[in-house]
Amino acid sequence: MSDDNGHPVNGSPLEGRAQAGGRAQRNSVLVVDDDPDVLASLTDALATEGYEVRGACDGIEALEAIGERRPDLIITDLLMPTMTGFELLAALHDDPALSSIPTLIITAARGAEAEEPKGALILPKPLDLDRLLRAISACTDTGDPHARN
Repeated sequence: MSDDNGHPVNGSPLEGRAQAGGRAQRNSVLVVDDDPDVLASLTDALATEGYEVRGACDGIEALEAIGERRPDLIITDLLMPTMTGFELLAALHDDPALSSIPTLIITAARGAEAEEPKGALILPKPLDLDRLLRAISACTDTGDPHARN
């Protein structure tokens, strides 16, 4: 079963997907992390789960990727060179066309560095894939990153 936007209401990321030309309609996820191993493992894991995944190694690459094609969800690290996750989130927040994109933060930062920026949900590293998938599902189902258990 899908909502009015074609997003699945319950279940796995593939459950309830509308079929178009024999292919499942997939949610688009942009993963932003400067660690190539984390980026590759997340990209592979999410693609295996049926998401359309693109990667970026910092906020600048992320903004370029978003300019090419707006994702349904952004997963970003906070502490990155060139343009941090904090700066990326600020740029998204300042652009009315992008401020509504749900965002998940993945970080190993602790304490004040890991304070939850407005409108984003933090998941600590190392990541638990099941928890990440539940958070992604909540974000892509409702558009609200806080609508999860």
